[in-house]
Amino acid sequence: IDLGCGSGIHGRRMAAAGFEVVGVEAQQLPLVRARRQAGPHETYVQADVTDLSELAAGFDFFLDSGCLQGLSDAARTPYGQEVGRLAAPGATFLSLQFDNSRFSSFIGGISREELEDVLSQWALIDDYPADTRGLGWLQKRTRPHWYRFLYR
Repeated sequence: IDLGCGSGIHGRRMAAAGFEVVGVEAQQLPLVRARRQAGPHETYVQADVTDLSELAAGFDFFLDSGCLQGLSDAARTPYGQEVGRLAAPGATFLSLQFDNSRFSSFIGGISREELEDVLSQWALIDDYPADTRGLGWLQKRTRPHWYRFLYR
């Protein structure tokens, strides 16, 4: 599942690698693009990531490339609950997030500690700085990190 999938760029890559992909996006315009370009192993649904009640549990892999960091503090708790509800035992959660910085008001941000609080049902097993080639000046200044969690 690709949370906050936008126009489906990551979903198409995952499907090309052999995965069955469900992309979740709240905004209509990028969702239309994702659906238009979808292959046979991709499904894109319009939903808020804090309420994924229309989806059944059992996902083995979660990708969040910047969705969570843009949520309000109040929305982060239900996001974490929904992700936990959808996870199969031993599922992996891979997340690209930008750290809190003075630029957070422009692109959001979340610290490692905040991320661990939101994903309290998950164990952080890896984190490392993201490659910043191709990112804009502002994004490079927010210390992007990849985080990998396993569902407990």
